[in-house]
Amino acid sequence: LLPVWSAPSRRVPRSAQRVPDKALQQLGSIPVAPKNGEEVAWASSRLPAGTCLGGVLCGSEAGLSTAERMQAALVPERSNGVCPARRDKLLMNRALAGHGLLTA
Repeated sequence: LLPVWSAPSRRVPRSAQRVPDKALQQLGSIPVAPKNGEEVAWASSRLPAGTCLGGVLCGSEAGLSTAERMQAALVPERSNGVCPARRDKLLMNRALAGHGLLTA
């Protein structure tokens, strides 16, 4: 398991002022996910040689687009690509309607 922050998740909220310093230090040691197009080089510099990556897990709504992008780049055989309609309900409804399905 290699935890990473998506750029939006990395921002520490004001509510974190109530979090103990030790916990904030641990959070601060987690790396930020790579930029678009840098996923493979980023992973090869952090994972031991020969690592078999099974997937990418997302821990928050803010990290969905990053997790989807990393999954598509690092484990393409277990991905059906990056699709903005997965995270945007308007786009999702339009995609469904475009395939003849009723939406509400």
